[in-house]
Amino acid sequence: MSLNLTTWEKFIKTLERGKTKDIKEFLSFLSPIELAEILQELPIAKLNKVISLLTEEEIAEAFEFMSEENQKLMALQLDIRRLSRVIDIMPPDEAADLLTVVNGERARESLKYLDKETSANLQKLMSHSPDSAGGLMTSDFISVNAEKTAGEALEDIRELEPDESEIISYAYVVDEEKRLSGVVSLRELFIAEHDSKINEIMHENVISVSLETDQEEVAAILDRYGLLAIPVTDQENRLQGIVTLDDIVEVIETETTEDIYKQSGLSVADAELLRSEKIIKAPILSILKLRIPWLVIVLIGGLLAGGIIGQFEEILESVVILAFFIPVIMDMGGNVGTQSSTIFIRGVVLGQIDVKKAWKYLGKETLVGLTIGALSGAAAGLVAYLWQGEPLVGVVVFLSMTLTCALASTIGYLFPLLSHRFGFDPAASANPLITTVKDVTGLLIYFTLASFFLKQLL
Repeated sequence: MSLNLTTWEKFIKTLERGKTKDIKEFLSFLSPIELAEILQELPIAKLNKVISLLTEEEIAEAFEFMSEENQKLMALQLDIRRLSRVIDIMPPDEAADLLTVVNGERARESLKYLDKETSANLQKLMSHSPDSAGGLMTSDFISVNAEKTAGEALEDIRELEPDESEIISYAYVVDEEKRLSGVVSLRELFIAEHDSKINEIMHENVISVSLETDQEEVAAILDRYGLLAIPVTDQENRLQGIVTLDDIVEVIETETTEDIYKQSGLSVADAELLRSEKIIKAPILSILKLRIPWLVIVLIGGLLAGGIIGQFEEILESVVILAFFIPVIMDMGGNVGTQSSTIFIRGVVLGQIDVKKAWKYLGKETLVGLTIGALSGAAAGLVAYLWQGEPLVGVVVFLSMTLTCALASTIGYLFPLLSHRFGFDPAASANPLITTVKDVTGLLIYFTLASFFLKQLL
């Protein structure tokens, strides 16, 4: 729990004293983030009591900072009419996400208590894939008619409610059919002559995305052009909503966090545990079930690697110096392989690598690994030669590190690519597989070369 422990302890003491006035006063001083964290930690019995003391506005603000699991749990504690009022207060995109989480009859019942326009708007937002621009967009934005004057547009904007637009930096220009035709900043509206037509001062080259555009591509476009928001249009170029930077950053941060946990051998569920103190409270058996499956692969790889070393025990006993360079070669191969897999996964997440064209980068990644291996191998080989005074030992170390790094780089890029292609999670499966294959093949390369070059030293 990232909530300040002192705040948590004070709240629990206030709650246990049971004085409604004190509890409400304490809750009123909490930020939405703090309130969300407290609500997520409370047992059901105490949760219901606290919810009954909160306003719909406070609940709506707290929902934004809750996990989907806790949003659903909270929604189940609210009666339908109160849940509907909370949904009505929330921004449309967040309200649609909440309804998607709640799902089923309860979501349909909630919609019945909303006005027809709000209900229809939310159902339209819910109809799009959650990973698409349509699923991420909000219908709270400023639009102005191209035929109006700057003065008329400003007057329309002044009449908007404070929560009717998430982005107030610029307005999107539409025609009578709601087709997107331009964009104008509010600064430009303010300094323009009041009788100037919007279509005379607007920028016509508007960067937009379609309803079906994947969220990763939306993120890449926002980053490339430095936008705070991007309009979303349908097939007829009618403006449907906007995706804001804060929404897309939240999505990418979540995906990246999950990828980082998975690369460390932790599942998404385990990542949730780490974000709170639940990992301390969870039974040991539950934690083991979360972690062991990904580590079994590494264990198997270690056993295989040990078996290979056992097969070459004779050469190790004869040329003891070979044992010194085993961890050096293995570690270099491991680091190169991990770098390659990270480059692939990050590139896909950020939209810098098109999976369909990813094969063309494979040769380049292999060449990078070969170069790294040759440079580091030359240094390690020189050390081996100067230390032992035997050139062939240096040659074996040099060639082994060069080939191991080249192979590790190829495997590091290839495995997550194949995992992605066959529908597996590359972040979860890549590193254990890379570690296993890299260790086994690296040792085989090392000892095969040693056996070939060092026969006369045996």
